[in-house]
Amino acid sequence: MPASNDPEIRILGPESVPATQQLWRQSGLAFPPDGRDSEELLTRELADTDTFLIGAFEGDRLVGVALGTNDGHRGWISRVAVVPDRHGAGFGRALIRVCEAIFESRGIGIVTTLVDDENGASLDPIEGEGN
Repeated sequence: MPASNDPEIRILGPESVPATQQLWRQSGLAFPPDGRDSEELLTRELADTDTFLIGAFEGDRLVGVALGTNDGHRGWISRVAVVPDRHGAGFGRALIRVCEAIFESRGIGIVTTLVDDENGASLDPIEGEGN
């Protein structure tokens, strides 16, 4: 159970893909809705045990998401997004920390992230998290 000031982070299933895409749109995160991040392809990718989607919640409200994948050698954190009215509240950093913990529990010690140029706001929770 998280402390009262810690965000609740949950693993999301394929049924959460439409809500995730809506959150990406709300947050201004650029993503290819007809490409890799289409509902069909993302749902299929989440069926792969190497891929996970996590969400940050305030009560029942989904306020942030992050996607984790791995290539067998390193973990990749991508598509970190938080709704605009919750920026700066620690949700992005909490999502990154949970992704790192999931990778560590899977024996993946190298974790990296890729932020596209048009998604510069995604750097805010990442800066200061690396070693």
